[in-house]
Amino acid sequence: MLEVIEEGKGAPNVAAVSLNWLGVFAEGGWFVDVAASPFDDMVPGPWGVGEVGGKQLAVPLGIFPAGLWYRADLLANAGVESDQAMEDTEAAMIRKVEGLTP
Repeated sequence: MLEVIEEGKGAPNVAAVSLNWLGVFAEGGWFVDVAASPFDDMVPGPWGVGEVGGKQLAVPLGIFPAGLWYRADLLANAGVESDQAMEDTEAAMIRKVEGLTP
């Protein structure tokens, strides 16, 4: 799609662009600042991920809650206590249970 946009012909009128491409599209000048749009009541956190270089170039499509489910018995068999702080131990827990079968 970048080649088509750079050539100036055949580019879509509307396209959804993943956040990991925001910088590339911003550098190309292919986005407009939507800060002055009717989105003045957006949740600040998700809204902020669309900001590049002080300009609001993207609008979040949704906010999705996430959770982590795990088998406490499998972790216990690997020597990990399931009540340990997840932020500190998630990678260590994964390393310990890799290759184990239930």
